[in-house]
Amino acid sequence: MLNLILVEDNLKLRAALKAGLEATGDVHIIYDCGRGEQALDYWKYMIEEYSEKSKPFEDVPEMLKFFAENKVKMAIVSNGDFEIINNRLQKAKLDHYFEFVITPCEEIPLSKPNEAFFNKSLELINSIPEKTIYVGDNPEADIMGGNKAGMFTVLIDRDDLFTGLEGLEIPNKKIKSFTELKEIFS
Repeated sequence: MLNLILVEDNLKLRAALKAGLEATGDVHIIYDCGRGEQALDYWKYMIEEYSEKSKPFEDVPEMLKFFAENKVKMAIVSNGDFEIINNRLQKAKLDHYFEFVITPCEEIPLSKPNEAFFNKSLELINSIPEKTIYVGDNPEADIMGGNKAGMFTVLIDRDDLFTGLEGLEIPNKKIKSFTELKEIFS
């Protein structure tokens, strides 16, 4: 679906829509010239829809439990929508595993792969790059950003889609399943 988002009378709503829908890969039409209430209702609907459709991979709950039992601090660093991410975590009953969720917003006008976004996450979790493992599924946004910040990067590539990576897109480790992360902690 290729469409356009335009909400003339509410810049914050436009930014939230753009960030949230870009993260999901879906874009829907909202053309609003002075009907901000209609756009807001649609956005609430989209939050509910994307929250309902998302299910964690089977290996994720097991690994989150493993990390928690081993006192590993965890956070989510995403370019997605804060509310959708939190709804997904709550519906999956996984929210208690995470110290925080950081997404681009007015207070933090950054996004991945910007090194400063990763540094902000380090500050929030009270860690240093050398003691931080960053796991992501996007070589450019996740791995490049984590590498720039000096973190140990892990690319999760369940379907072996990413071959021939170069430069800062090369992870320290590439895995197909979260359970492979146990090797790092053994």
